[in-house]
Amino acid sequence: MDDTQNMNKSKKIVVTVTLFLALAEILFFNAMARTVGAYITADLGDVSLFTLMNTIFFLCSTLAMPISCKLGDIFGRRNMIALGIGIYSVSMLFAGLSTNMLMHVIFRGGQGLGQGFMLANALTAIGEIHTGADKAKYLGMYGTITGICNIFGPTIGGVIYDKLGWRAVFYATIVIGVIVVALLLTMYPNQKKDGDKYIDIPGFLTLAVAATGAVLGFNWAGSKGFNNPTVIVMFVLAVVGAVAFVFVEKKSKNPLIPFELFTNKYFVLCLLAACAIWPCMFSSNVYFTLYAQAIRGMAATASGAILSVQAIVNTIAGTVVGFAIAFRKGRIKEIMIAIIALYAVSMFLQSTCTATTPIWLLYVMMCIIGFGNGAVMGAFTAGIQNNLAKEDISAGTATLQCFQSLTGTIGLSIMGLVLSKSFAGKLATVVPEGLLDFTTEEAIAPFKSATGLMNVAGTKEFAETLPERGQELFNTMMQNVNAAYASSLRIVFIILLCLLAVALISMILLKENKPVEAETVAEAK
Repeated sequence: MDDTQNMNKSKKIVVTVTLFLALAEILFFNAMARTVGAYITADLGDVSLFTLMNTIFFLCSTLAMPISCKLGDIFGRRNMIALGIGIYSVSMLFAGLSTNMLMHVIFRGGQGLGQGFMLANALTAIGEIHTGADKAKYLGMYGTITGICNIFGPTIGGVIYDKLGWRAVFYATIVIGVIVVALLLTMYPNQKKDGDKYIDIPGFLTLAVAATGAVLGFNWAGSKGFNNPTVIVMFVLAVVGAVAFVFVEKKSKNPLIPFELFTNKYFVLCLLAACAIWPCMFSSNVYFTLYAQAIRGMAATASGAILSVQAIVNTIAGTVVGFAIAFRKGRIKEIMIAIIALYAVSMFLQSTCTATTPIWLLYVMMCIIGFGNGAVMGAFTAGIQNNLAKEDISAGTATLQCFQSLTGTIGLSIMGLVLSKSFAGKLATVVPEGLLDFTTEEAIAPFKSATGLMNVAGTKEFAETLPERGQELFNTMMQNVNAAYASSLRIVFIILLCLLAVALISMILLKENKPVEAETVAEAK
């Protein structure tokens, strides 16, 4: 008997709120941590590991999702959520206690592992506790929680750093983890699934090889180049790992990612749409910030103000869309078509932005992006959970979370690669004829970059060292650099727009019949 379904309404709400609190601990810390990354490297040294610090976090989180849900089936969803919070909290403690950058990176990986265990199982648990349209209401609130954390996290993280230092940021939310574990162990029945207890270790290992190779390959290609031996090895590992994963999973008696899921057209189309949207979600804030600060010359405070509006709208969107899906009895098609279309309009507008684009239009674009980000956080999860058999909800949720996280991470790396390569190719023509009569290539090199565009004071100071004609030519070069960077950013936004087109087509092709409960659903083949 499923004890989670037999809980009374009040107990379901208490457990759900506890799960939201678990999500908030992780999301809130992640938002706070963004404010102290530079200070960590400054204190611990070895700036070369800064990118790896973030990459290993997302990679470990992604890899943990499918196997953690399988472990949740075997040992109980509650136990895996508690374990995830425990791993995350202990890793957070030791990351704060780190005496060198390598130690910090290792425990950031531990945090990612804990996040993967907790996130995939918590979203699955919400789907198991609630049925039908109620799933959409509560899963939609996931976007709201994300928005709230993104609004307050960076500011609070900054305050904690100013008063107590960066290490205190890592200790700040541990007590929340202790409270959550205590509540879960008290209130949430540890429901285990009957059936095969086999854990697909070969599938996990081959997936890990494939994902690690792909993520690190694209991540390092930007700085090292595609011809670098290490990059080549990573891509070879990605291909070999992917082929081996498919082979192993086909032979597995209880695969990590059941291929039968991909016979469900509803699941496939939702997965495709999510994988197309997530690179846009991961990239939107990064590249808007670059546009605002490099092309518009905005200060960090001004660009942050626009992004804060996005976070506020994000907070509202999750709950609004969740209730809208519930009102439509679990149907997501028309709602997602409208949201993705609006998202695409905003991305198109970003691709046309120049140094003179009205500020009010930037706010409009960020509002649309914020609404889209908040809306999709739980919508696809609700959709697939209402259209999969109950025994497939765990694997389906984990697969969705894993793939969208992986494509988001790889997509962000690819967009960075596209930007850097395009910009580098355009720099050959930015120096006007005659400028090198007044200075040297070495002297102007620092200004031929996005960092140079943001260094307004440094640019002015350097220009004043040149004679009048040299200043004119240098200013012309900076205008050319600005135009080259804007053009390269435009390419990124156009690629993201194409991805949204894929998501939109997927939703148009989605066929929704009458909504069904997970207990009685038949596969939509």
